[in-house]
Amino acid sequence: MTGQDVTGVAQARRNPRHPSVPGIGDGLAVSRALRNLAERLLHATEKDISCATGEPAHLHR
Repeated sequence: MTGQDVTGVAQARRNPRHPSVPGIGDGLAVSRALRNLAERLLHATEKDISCATGEPAHLHR
């Protein structure tokens, strides 16, 4: 993964029937982005391991 940029993206939408509490939506979006980032990092690491060993790599989630 050397030299690669990896970013996580996500969003959260409020049900229009629920009250607006921005902190909750922000926290949800951040947690989803972090989960997405973690998944992308695991995938990139699997690719690096496969390139280094010449064998498929499967990391536990």
